[in-house]
Amino acid sequence: MKGRTSVLTHPLPDAVFVDGVRIPIRTDYRTGILFGELAKDEDLDDLSRMKLGLWLYCGDRLPDVDLHRLFDALLAFYRGEMSPDTVENAPSSGNAPKGGVFDFVWDGDLIYGAFLQVYRMDLTQCELHWWKFLALLTALPPDCPFMRTAALRCMDISGIKDEETRRKLRRAKASVRIRNTKKTNKETEESIWQTDR
Repeated sequence: MKGRTSVLTHPLPDAVFVDGVRIPIRTDYRTGILFGELAKDEDLDDLSRMKLGLWLYCGDRLPDVDLHRLFDALLAFYRGEMSPDTVENAPSSGNAPKGGVFDFVWDGDLIYGAFLQVYRMDLTQCELHWWKFLALLTALPPDCPFMRTAALRCMDISGIKDEETRRKLRRAKASVRIRNTKKTNKETEESIWQTDR
């Protein structure tokens, strides 16, 4: 059956499949966040990005499959765009981070606080599947500081006629703007190599 399936009725994937080979992967949310950081690192070339991404999810022992296809399967896992070809019995979450509205590094404290406040979950003390993390992130209530910040960032103020209100909103948007969080190639690699294995 094509289309969206429910995480409530299907087990969360702990592997991807390439050419019929089951490849176990690390599924913790920290791995997903670091994988997303790789995509933003403009200092990394495609080959370095692929090698680091494969290491993040698979460790040192890479299977004997086409590594480009494996990387594509990992990218699909990260995005929540699973298909029966890449992950057995996997739901399609559709909750992958879109970028622009929030940044895991810049907004890390707000996200941490929101999870603690809403779910009583200390993200520094727990392991959490990437797809569970995304589901909980997208389900945060609109009145928590993280969601209010994200909403303010994407608010279109062009239709507001009152100049004073528009000026205040412009200033508020500027105060929560995502600043340059770009890490150097070395900082990105150090973050990745320091993750718990």
